[in-house]
Amino acid sequence: MKKGRIRSLALKLDMLKAYDRVEWIFLAAMMNRLGFSDLWIDRIMRCVTSVSFSYLINGKICGSLKPFRGLRQGDPLSPYLFLVCAEGLLQLILDAERSGQLVGFRCSRGGPKITHLFFTDDSMIFTRASDKDYRTITKVLEKYVKASSQAINFQKSAMCVSNGVSQNRAINLAQTLGVQLVRCHERYLGLPSFAGQNKKELFANIRDRVWGRVKGWQHKFFSVGGKEVLLKAGSNDERKRIHWCSWKFLCYSKDFGGLGFRDLSLFNKALLAKQCRRLLVRPNSLAVEVLKQCYYPDSSLLHAECGTSNSFLWRSFMWGRELLDVGLQWRIGEGDSVLIYKDRWLPRPTTFKVFSPPILCEMARVQLLKTSSGA
Repeated sequence: MKKGRIRSLALKLDMLKAYDRVEWIFLAAMMNRLGFSDLWIDRIMRCVTSVSFSYLINGKICGSLKPFRGLRQGDPLSPYLFLVCAEGLLQLILDAERSGQLVGFRCSRGGPKITHLFFTDDSMIFTRASDKDYRTITKVLEKYVKASSQAINFQKSAMCVSNGVSQNRAINLAQTLGVQLVRCHERYLGLPSFAGQNKKELFANIRDRVWGRVKGWQHKFFSVGGKEVLLKAGSNDERKRIHWCSWKFLCYSKDFGGLGFRDLSLFNKALLAKQCRRLLVRPNSLAVEVLKQCYYPDSSLLHAECGTSNSFLWRSFMWGRELLDVGLQWRIGEGDSVLIYKDRWLPRPTTFKVFSPPILCEMARVQLLKTSSGA
């Protein structure tokens, strides 16, 4: 967090055995509160409550027991049911925000206030580093824990503060909440939260973990097909050690004489282009609101500039946008968002742009042509 007038904190919560502690009564009550039909709730609860456990004594089944809470790990339905339960915590946070007891964190001036980020059982709460706000957080968490029977793992939970908060103040807040005080949340969902200048060192841990797992498989007697799958599962650096032929030809499809290896650099660029497309088709999402206020407040994603001092995330998006620039073409509706001379909108091969020199303003929209022809 950067230094600013408002001193903020970020609280990362870890739920203790989150799936195992989901109360069935609370789950049914939340689905009813969210407006699910009684028939749907009955079917879901039949799936959830049909579980039973048997136990063995000296190799013989001596009985069984039926639990009264918990969701099955690995069941594709369980994450969605847990989100239904987490909706209770979400509504408590939103109620506190609407009443002014909890104030979120802004990434930029004029940007949206962010009070929380949820990903199944991983939660982050953002607010001011004040006595009023931390008392509100404590009340919200106590109310949610009491209603849902969830338990917060304070040993794994952590808090970081902005530079404007003094060290003594930060220590007191962390001790009051009962969590650890860290300089910053270095990892979230297993990936680095911040990227500095040394990218190779930052992501080396991921490469080493992947290669460490793959390395243990090499001593097994694999077939030729198994070895191919093994190499494809390894990191890009390790696969380059195999000098069968040029790496460019190894990445060709099998239909064209290659082995179908994936070029991780191109694959990463394709995923970034996919994320850029998602920002285009979902203009009302939180990610778009945050990024727009930070990097292109007066333009669009397609016309935004990379800059030299922007974050690693934004520079990565701009790198992935290069693929979109190659294939994107506007479909004209009202024409109020399409630039006449800069955008690709004409049914013309290769460029899809206007060839003639600009007569109107360079930032003129296609809608202006419609108005001129109508006049």
